[in-house]
Amino acid sequence: MTERLVILQTRLQSRSYAAIRRETDLVLPIGPEAMHETKIHGWSACTLGELFQSEEYQIEKEQSQKKIDSLIESLNSFAKRKYPEFDIQIGNYYAFQLWAVIGQIHFNSFIIRSIKKKLDPTLTICYTKAKSEIFMDFRPDPGSIFSEVLSRSGIFNQGQFQIKKISEKIKATTLRERILSALPISVRTLLRRVRDYQKTKSSHHGIYDLLIIGAGGDWLKLRENSAFNRIFRSHFPPYLSDSPKKIASKELFGILNASIKDNDAIPFDLVPLAHAIQSDLDFFAKKSNEVSNSMKSYDAVVTSVLSFPVDNFLAHTAVTVGLPLIVWQHGEKGQSGFDHLSLYTELFYATDFLAYAPVVAEQYIDWLKNYRDIQIHTVGSIEKKIEWVNGETIVYATGKWFKTAVPFLDKPDPDSRLFNAHRIILNFLNDSDYTVVFKANNTPGLNEIPYEFQKIQIEYSKSFTSLLRTARAIILDTPATTLVEACSTQVPVFVLGGRNTYTEEFLSAIKRRVVWCESPEELISDLSNYLKTGSYGADVNDSSYLKKYGANLPSDDLVIKLRSILEDKILHSRSNSIT
Repeated sequence: MTERLVILQTRLQSRSYAAIRRETDLVLPIGPEAMHETKIHGWSACTLGELFQSEEYQIEKEQSQKKIDSLIESLNSFAKRKYPEFDIQIGNYYAFQLWAVIGQIHFNSFIIRSIKKKLDPTLTICYTKAKSEIFMDFRPDPGSIFSEVLSRSGIFNQGQFQIKKISEKIKATTLRERILSALPISVRTLLRRVRDYQKTKSSHHGIYDLLIIGAGGDWLKLRENSAFNRIFRSHFPPYLSDSPKKIASKELFGILNASIKDNDAIPFDLVPLAHAIQSDLDFFAKKSNEVSNSMKSYDAVVTSVLSFPVDNFLAHTAVTVGLPLIVWQHGEKGQSGFDHLSLYTELFYATDFLAYAPVVAEQYIDWLKNYRDIQIHTVGSIEKKIEWVNGETIVYATGKWFKTAVPFLDKPDPDSRLFNAHRIILNFLNDSDYTVVFKANNTPGLNEIPYEFQKIQIEYSKSFTSLLRTARAIILDTPATTLVEACSTQVPVFVLGGRNTYTEEFLSAIKRRVVWCESPEELISDLSNYLKTGSYGADVNDSSYLKKYGANLPSDDLVIKLRSILEDKILHSRSNSIT
């Protein structure tokens, strides 16, 4: 049994705690600042990953997924009861957001039950923010979700825990983040549409009209291709004004609360989410006929990602009136097999999916045969024209932190892995004689860097591709889109594995191009050898990975493929509407 467990999340909380610290305390640091403070003070600590076995984690993950899928269906049924004259699948529209919000609550509940089971502390002292902030309109505040679930879960009696509140706010690391963080999602969405509209150079003489919804991805990159614009006119949906805020019904609250109920306790207040769902449901019903009629102006609807409810509402409406909905892959895929989240952000309503490369297409075909009929095409992606110059800078690009503001991921406790990697790799680089840039992640609120190094430049604002152009070597601890971009050049790349579970086929291909390492120690050994001798344990000219997973093509070649697919789908849609 542990006498006192102290939970810390930030530097300010850690410094406040130092004044009341006891030598027998056990600290559970959540997030990079608390991890860093705990490490430099030498406090006795445990990590999130030490609270449970991997088998327990996987069981809880599966149960969470089942509850979320059940919630999606329950919300669809709720919408049907309220508006039987319309087919408004509000659960589907909110699926990705439900995975993010409800999944977080499940995960935090699991952590607290694991603390009770593993440590059974006499007293738990949890430091947290004095006031929660709404994160992305209705998501839990990453800095306070844990304390709220702890205090409401009923797992510990009132006398067994203390909540100590410290006045703090979500941190923005750049001016852009500070501005965007002050805006609601609806305004940010409008600004993105204005930006995309200004960048899109559609011809007035095209043959077919395409409606771009959600994230445009590679569809937007074709805006400068004259051959594409001679065939297709690109449009964006008219801005749908904010849905009037409605108070959620008692029935809706009951459905949502049932999805997070844990031992008769409701461990989180879902009021913002409930009101958002109720407001959108009523608004979509009001706009349903109007949006259906507007779809008649287009020949097809295209997208790369459908994350937000309004985008899925538009997608569903388009398919309902008989338009093809064509989703073109975005970012890297296939490294870990088929991702269930693709159902929420791509496949609920797609008639066709355009994959970058054969491996991804095969994974989708294999999964979809048990789901629904979607045509899968392999078309490639737009060639990344990154002119690489062999410079003198070592660029280390890192991933984002998760804290406990995350559902169940592929592997538990990614923050401890990331912190350990930073500690070992950055200390090595700081002791070297090379110019080093440490590229922070782009996710606001989850990209803080708590360390300071005399010889390492920490970069928040510049893009990875701009740093890539003059890099002598690239280090990646979270291989994702950055991996595709780096492999599009001849720069030596050193990758730290372990973030996810990867397929053998992926590892076989990528290890021909990059030096893949299973530990930070292995990475700095291989990097040191390369910097001293020039010996690189892979081939910078090998294209096996890109051919299997990226398949970059010149835009003119892509247009030929796309025209064939789109024309076939459009003409088929027209013939069906006539009959």
